[in-house]
Amino acid sequence: MPETVVDVLVVGGGVIGLTSAWFLSQKGLKVAVLDKGQPGMGASWAGAGIIPPGNFSKGITPNDKLRGRGAYLHPFLHQELLEKTGQDNGYRVCGGLEFFFDGRGPSRDRIDGWEKEGVNFQINGSIGCSPYINLNLTTNSSAVCFPSMAQVRNPRHLRALNNAANLSGVAIYPQRTISKLVNNGDRIISILTENGDKFHPEKVLFATGAWTGLWDPVLLGLDTKIQPVRGQMIQFDCPESINWPIIEVGKRYMVPRGDGVLLVGSTEELAGFDSNTTPEGLDELLAFTRSMVPCLANRPPEKSWAGLRPWSPRGIPFIGPLPGCSNAFINAGHFRWGLQFSPAAAEISTAQIVGQSLNWINMKSFDPVNPPPFEESILFMS
Repeated sequence: MPETVVDVLVVGGGVIGLTSAWFLSQKGLKVAVLDKGQPGMGASWAGAGIIPPGNFSKGITPNDKLRGRGAYLHPFLHQELLEKTGQDNGYRVCGGLEFFFDGRGPSRDRIDGWEKEGVNFQINGSIGCSPYINLNLTTNSSAVCFPSMAQVRNPRHLRALNNAANLSGVAIYPQRTISKLVNNGDRIISILTENGDKFHPEKVLFATGAWTGLWDPVLLGLDTKIQPVRGQMIQFDCPESINWPIIEVGKRYMVPRGDGVLLVGSTEELAGFDSNTTPEGLDELLAFTRSMVPCLANRPPEKSWAGLRPWSPRGIPFIGPLPGCSNAFINAGHFRWGLQFSPAAAEISTAQIVGQSLNWINMKSFDPVNPPPFEESILFMS
């Protein structure tokens, strides 16, 4: 049985796990990542990569802090990945428009929140026609414009992260399912896989996404109630969208990639661990697309897929030490916001594991057991 000693073993190779592993390796630690499939091919790969604007120094809720810090860090992360790997993750500031069709526009609470946070936005009022977007808009349509909204291309970002981690000395083990945790008192001393690997980690980080609920409460000592929520997506060849901003209507969105690719998402379905698309889900997205973009009415989508988002009823991620285990940590439960939160969430886990503090966040905000009282974030839907 091959045995490996590491400073940190990261369980889960999604965007949270890979970013954390890379950050930890930059602290000089020996890091390994285990993934039950291929790293970067789960919910992280399947998303649309929307990066809403934010200001972490003025964010009110814990999720606002993560969003604001993520918006701040993503351009630096893009440049570091490009320099490290030569791979462009597709980060670009494209702007965003959130549309309203009820004649009322955004709520006063959301407007107050954007103003308090210092988010750059403009309420456009009635926009029955638009000079640069071929959309089907009614006379009572209104929109809020966010000039600094950005995006990354998820598959490219995950490939670049995987390669950056490898180049930094992180050992990545795909197709590894854990068969046993070996404890000595309050410490995990060994982790065994079904492939016959045996790891001896000084510390362990569980970044297991939608599968976290399969680990707790017996193995992790923590009942997160995290469960998978399926999100289906479709992709069009749409040259008309090259210069569009991101478009949002409630929880639906269209993300133009800048090269004629247009992503449309997404559903939210409790379907267990079934990541297949369904005729009903795709029909919902097609109806939304065709109601908004008349030129796509007779154009079939090129692709469709689905991912499983990690949702928990508490509304904020679990980031911190696991109860009853002195060398294990968790970073999970980011739901729709995994990619946008990932640099900030990984920064927190890295600081906790190496015993450092952060000046932009109270790291107990996401305590796995007893977080301080928190407000729900209502500023952005995606």
